[in-house]
Formats: sequence, C-alpha cells, structure tokens
Amino acid sequence: MFDRYAEKLSHVKTSMELIKILDDLSLSAGFTQYRLGLMMPTQHLGRPHLLIFSNCNPDWVENYRINKLASKDPILYLAMQQNSPITWNSIEQYNGLPIGAQEVMGKAKDFGLVDGISFPLRGPRSEFGVLSFITDKNDTCIDRHKAQLFLMANMILDAALRVAYGKREKTSLTGREIECLFWCSEGKTSADTAAILGLAEATVNFHLTKAIKKLGATNKYNAIMAAGMAGLLQPQLKDAEIEDEVSPNAS
Repeated sequence: MFDRYAEKLSHVKTSMELIKILDDLSLSAGFTQYRLGLMMPTQHLGRPHLLIFSNCNPDWVENYRINKLASKDPILYLAMQQNSPITWNSIEQYNGLPIGAQEVMGKAKDFGLVDGISFPLRGPRSEFGVLSFITDKNDTCIDRHKAQLFLMANMILDAALRVAYGKREKTSLTGREIECLFWCSEGKTSADTAAILGLAEATVNFHLTKAIKKLGATNKYNAIMAAGMAGLLQPQLKDAEIEDEVSPNAS
C-alpha cells in the first residue's frame, strides 16, 4: 500500500488530486471517513488560516463549526502537545483534557465518527495539522494499518502544502531585506544592524520598510513574526552550538 500511494502523492498539485488519493486510501484501508486539517502560518495569530480536506459527514462539520467545538476537541488538543499518533479509543486515559472533551467525542459518534486514529503534523514553516482516519464502528483496521499510515502522514502533509502554497500569493523578499529582519529578530537596533552589515542606518531602515510593506505587516515586529512563520528567517548554522549525546557502542 505504501509504495502505491507514495508515488501518487509525490505528483500531487491540486486539491482534487489530493482528495482523490485520500478518498481511495481511506477506503482501501477500511476507513469510512478522513479529515486533514492544516493551520497555515500568518502574521495574525488571532486569525489563523485553516485549510481542510475531508469527506466527513457534512452535518457533523456544520455542527462542529457552529458549536465551536475546536476549543474543546481532545484530538486537536493532544495533537498540539505531542507528535505520536492518537488512537481515539485511548483518549480517556489522558489527563488534563479540555472541559467538554468527552462531550465532543460523544457527539462525533452520533454522526458516524465512532473510532479512529489521528496523526499530528508539523511542517517546515511552522505549519500545524492533524490527519485523521475514521471508522463508523470499533474496527481492527486501525491497528492493522497504523504503521503504514504513519509512514505516509508526512508525505500527505508535503502534498497538502504544495497545494496550499500553490493557492497563495508568494512573498518575495530580497536577501538584504531578510538580513535586516534577521538581525532585528536577534534584538539588534537599526544602528546595530547597519554596523554588522556594513550599511548606513538609513539603508537598513529602507530595507525594513520595504519588507514590512511586502509582508503586509503593520510594523517591524509584526514583519519579523510574519517572516519567521513563513520560514524566511533561518538559523545561522555556522554558529550553531552542537551538543552530542554519543552511544557507548559508538566505534
């Protein structure tokens, strides 16, 4: 199963291509529904952009949205705390779940979402997501396909991100604009940044102003956050502090 879908996923470019693969994959693995939700990075944490690929019961989707169940959804809560797969029949074993978590799972069962497995997803640009495969009954297909679905989860994420970023207008910053934002993100003033880069302070401010405008930000700090969440600000690996934990069996 892995090889067959891996090849298809590597060529996905559109939403419908991804949905077709997810439809086929979930059905062939014995699941009745699936839901892939992605939270895309923006400079507005209060208004994240959500992109969802799903064949879930439309009545459940509407009920979930109208009643704002995301705030007490245990799957979403756990996915933000861990990277390991979440099996729905083990949720009751977790402590500290949001108030109303079991109510959400109970309502889900009323709409045919009885059991399932969810995979937390994290992308290279601070994207966050959850991929869920769902059954309308307690079924052994979850344990049977768990390992292969785990292997495919990140390939599905990569395909979804290609689709997502293909729909979005690309932000193109120059090398200088990125450099200026980077040093400001390190707590440097425009004067400090100018000294580091060998530029005039006015030139640094010019590049920062251009970056702020391109990112649709309101100020320098908002632009730094937007650039960071878009993956434009990368660690300086040449200055990395490396801490090795070596196996006693190393040769």
